[in-house]
Amino acid sequence: MSMPSPEQANQARAFIAAGRYADLAAHGQAWLRACPDNGFAWMMLGIALERLGQGEPALSAMRNSVRCSPGDAAAHYSLANILKDRGQLEDAAASYRRALSLKNDFAEAFTNLGYVLRALGRLDEAAASLRHAVAIRPGLAIAHNLLGLVLRDQGLLDAAMASYCSATSLAPTLAEAHFNLGVAHQDRAEFADAIASYRKAVACKPEYVDAWFNLGLALKETRLYPEACDAFRAVLDRDPGHRHALNAWGLALAEMGRHDEAVHCFRGALAIEPSSADTYMNLGTVATQLGRPEEAETHYRRAIELSPGMSEAHCNLGIALAALGRVTEAEECYRRSLALDVDRNAEFNLGCLLRDQCRLREAEESIRAAIARAPTHHGYYHGLLFML
Repeated sequence: MSMPSPEQANQARAFIAAGRYADLAAHGQAWLRACPDNGFAWMMLGIALERLGQGEPALSAMRNSVRCSPGDAAAHYSLANILKDRGQLEDAAASYRRALSLKNDFAEAFTNLGYVLRALGRLDEAAASLRHAVAIRPGLAIAHNLLGLVLRDQGLLDAAMASYCSATSLAPTLAEAHFNLGVAHQDRAEFADAIASYRKAVACKPEYVDAWFNLGLALKETRLYPEACDAFRAVLDRDPGHRHALNAWGLALAEMGRHDEAVHCFRGALAIEPSSADTYMNLGTVATQLGRPEEAETHYRRAIELSPGMSEAHCNLGIALAALGRVTEAEECYRRSLALDVDRNAEFNLGCLLRDQCRLREAEESIRAAIARAPTHHGYYHGLLFML
């Protein structure tokens, strides 16, 4: 089989490095006119077409590359990459395995096979593949990062964090590894460390919307509301349709007492997704904070209509109804909330409602149940003391 000259191969690689995929496609087609069975030319053409968004022709070119060069691990690997990107994961895994059968120290193939196996939910196989990758190439940061994701999926958070740290040490500008480390810290409620990791992620990749969003959530969790608002604004600068950022921004503004701005955010979120129960919940919360129980009731009922199983909405509707003096309906809402999901706030609010009706034994049982679920919540103890 005829192969391109070293000069032609170098030129093709230079086109890839420069992102000149139209030139690469023209180059590959010229080779193929001279030699239709040139597997390398088919592979270059496939890479070019895939980058130019021509999926079907790219896949056809890669299949021709494998047909012409069945013993070339790179051809099988390149075919697998296109199959992976098209969501044909089982076929992609098979092609990566064929590449590895021809070249058993192909670290990139082990890495991408691990990615595909994770997507297929085969976590043990994914971890094994990624461990092969880092054993072959200890400095391959992306493999360490992917291994961390698999380990987190397996519930091995300490090991996952160690893998993320290896990735960030090897590649300090790998934004995804900093982001994943931040998520792991956030899983552990280590918000200061999570914030530091997210800040590194956005410094490495300023357009990283998910990192900005998670940074905002972590800042809000630590009550750094002005900084959280800045982070959510950064999300919306990059993705104006990000309704979750609008909701989170609104909640941060509400915590700062800027209720009108919060409502503006929530209305913006509803313009994007009119059937968002969470957003109606947030509007109800602001109405409650402003002492507008009738308005709150409307919003909570709409949230329940959209999501009948939302326990918190039933609880909050109970609070609004209690404020309106409709205690029987309020009690029904609290009990409905508890039937859907054991919620300590519903237990406490039900206890207070029963106490105010002098149903003291039932009230004490409900408040004690809330305390048992949240023994560090001092407000619940005050509710119990008022009964003594």
